[in-house]
Amino acid sequence: MKTWLKRSLVVVISILTLGFISPSHSLWTDQNDHDKDSKRQKSEIQHERSESIQLTESESHDRKQYVSALLQEAEAQVYTKFGPRIKRKIEEEFHQMIWPNMEEVILSFTNALSDEELFSLRISNTPGRGESEKIFHLYDDKTSEDRLRIHVRREHPPLDGYYFHFHYHTYKDGFTEHFSLGKIFWDRNTPPHWMSA
Repeated sequence: MKTWLKRSLVVVISILTLGFISPSHSLWTDQNDHDKDSKRQKSEIQHERSESIQLTESESHDRKQYVSALLQEAEAQVYTKFGPRIKRKIEEEFHQMIWPNMEEVILSFTNALSDEELFSLRISNTPGRGESEKIFHLYDDKTSEDRLRIHVRREHPPLDGYYFHFHYHTYKDGFTEHFSLGKIFWDRNTPPHWMSA
């Protein structure tokens, strides 16, 4: 019963009986108990909600940390792939032109994954040497299946110099399609092999 209605009832009964009959105190204690229970339930619900919000923020923070670690490892693998000779010449251009595209692809890919899929994602740590295209692969640690392949190939158009074409492949089409991340011009001379000192 509403509090104002109970109070009005007590006043009306008191006036009609000229105070000879007083309403039972159980009306008051029941209401007080009900109010306390209601407040306790609201407090518990608010506490549960704040805990779930904290857990969600914590999980989100863990995801961000994990993706950040993946990005750092990815960048390290790129520079390992270059080797000192190539790195000296194209590092700045790579960092300005190619890395933002590569980072965006990795972020987009990882954002679409569930927590379980994300936390089982690893980066291969053996870039391809010589003339191999492989920079690194993102693969599922549980199944050992590649999910995303980041590659670079040399291109030498007729009557032109050499270019490094950075691109990626995804498991969604069986790694058949080339998705471009950008190109960097090397020189008219043949570039050294990957990872050469």
